[in-house]
Amino acid sequence: MWNYARAPDEVINRARALSAVADEFSVPLAAAALQFPLGNDIVTSVIPGPRDKTELQQIVDWFSTPICGEFWATLKSKGLIDGATPVPD
Repeated sequence: MWNYARAPDEVINRARALSAVADEFSVPLAAAALQFPLGNDIVTSVIPGPRDKTELQQIVDWFSTPICGEFWATLKSKGLIDGATPVPD
């Protein structure tokens, strides 16, 4: 689903490509999604919405998952994020 409707093929293909890179680097895609916005200096917080203690612990684990710079560089080189986009260090 995307925007409350069936996701267009373009969105599905992009999600699969992002997932493939995450798998290549053994990075949980959710960890990358949570950490990504914090690469931009204007973002001061990311507030996920856990439903219970188990989800909260998973989110804490994702926030502390190490993600190497090469992961973000690969996303840029494959055109999955813009080359000028700030990314986490």
